[in-house]
Amino acid sequence: MAQVQGIGTTWNLPNYAGELFTADPTQTPFLSMIGGLTGGRQTSNFEFPTAVLYDFPPAGQPEISEMDSTVAPKASHIAREQEKNVVQIHQEVIDLTYAKQSNSGRMSGLNTAGQTANPEDEKAWQIQQKLIKIARDVEYSFLQGKYQLSTADNVANKTRGMLELCSSPAGNHIAAEGKPLDKDMLDQLFRDMAGNGAYFGKMVLFCNAYLKQAITNLYAEQFQANMQTTQNIGGMNITEIETDFFKMGVVWDRFMPSDAILIADMAHIAPVFQAVPGKGVLFEEELAKSGASDRVQIYGQIGLAHGPAFLHGAITGLKSQGTKRVYALGGIPTENVLGKSMDELVTNMKINADCEVTGEFKNIKEWAQFSKTNNSGYFFPLKLNQIGEKITIKGNGDIAEKTEKYPTDQTIVVKLTKKADSEVEILIDGISQGKFTFRGATFANA
Repeated sequence: MAQVQGIGTTWNLPNYAGELFTADPTQTPFLSMIGGLTGGRQTSNFEFPTAVLYDFPPAGQPEISEMDSTVAPKASHIAREQEKNVVQIHQEVIDLTYAKQSNSGRMSGLNTAGQTANPEDEKAWQIQQKLIKIARDVEYSFLQGKYQLSTADNVANKTRGMLELCSSPAGNHIAAEGKPLDKDMLDQLFRDMAGNGAYFGKMVLFCNAYLKQAITNLYAEQFQANMQTTQNIGGMNITEIETDFFKMGVVWDRFMPSDAILIADMAHIAPVFQAVPGKGVLFEEELAKSGASDRVQIYGQIGLAHGPAFLHGAITGLKSQGTKRVYALGGIPTENVLGKSMDELVTNMKINADCEVTGEFKNIKEWAQFSKTNNSGYFFPLKLNQIGEKITIKGNGDIAEKTEKYPTDQTIVVKLTKKADSEVEILIDGISQGKFTFRGATFANA
């Protein structure tokens, strides 16, 4: 469904009778297991410590004679080093006209005598959906977030996610390079974690649907492991596997990439909130009025205390099978696009089976061949393979839905008006081919 930008009115938010459904994921298992949006720690600084690390010298056998012991050896000390993360701002706004809220009895679509609009209270429903959106964004950030430290008031803080933590030099990480997940790969990760000092406290493996089934097949069929649903973490009953080193829960999380698994020690992870004095950590407040509408914002500053990297592990770059048809839709252009090379538009662009786009998008200035107006910013090039008569491009922000003849060169370019929060859906002859997201991408400032 299209997202309504700006003020919500009687005409762009019509009422319908019937039960409400969404196919988008609303469950956030990782966040739920560490306390949700109501638990966790608090900080008064947007930077906060995640661990203070220290190392012992290598173990060895001392060789000190009786005579040697009469003279004290040279002093030595154990040094410490602090690791940190940041909270990031989550902010959502709704703006509903008085007329929209007054017309709760006016309905569109199919209506039958005696039916009422669902929802009955538009304002309360919109606020509830914004809270769910924040929870979804927090779940994504805690798993796939890319760390960024604010250095000025126009540079956003971005909290470090678990996968980036595991891929750091101190983490336990295997790059699968397109290979399918197998028992040997998992065993290697377990050995690496054991060798690097993991505590193996409350271990949980997070993965998408395809890899969840793959793990079930590996342990339940191929190796006849004893699998039980006995772990309860954050109110969730989860499948448990016993490995050589630890017992591990396995959780299906729709916000995990399609080509990665994460093994996290949940005993050492917590959300961190930075309170606004007199308001709280995640609050709703009325904004200034300029006319006959209710304008409300929901605001919070939230980050992830993930503990030290050696406690956790990840495998990335696995062979995956997504639920969307991105590979039938198209791929990455190799030729110039409207007079620009791919490297001028975006470098290292990749698209996985869940339509998640990564790479570094360049900030293009006055691209006249794209458009005479509105021709500066970030642009997403895509090569189409699916054949059709008409193509429809739906995007958020300032990108208007448009339908046009199928391009003869089979290459399209879409402007990304909301950077990492952009969403682009491609439909061919009215059938959705995939919704592209860019949260894993970076955007150059110049």
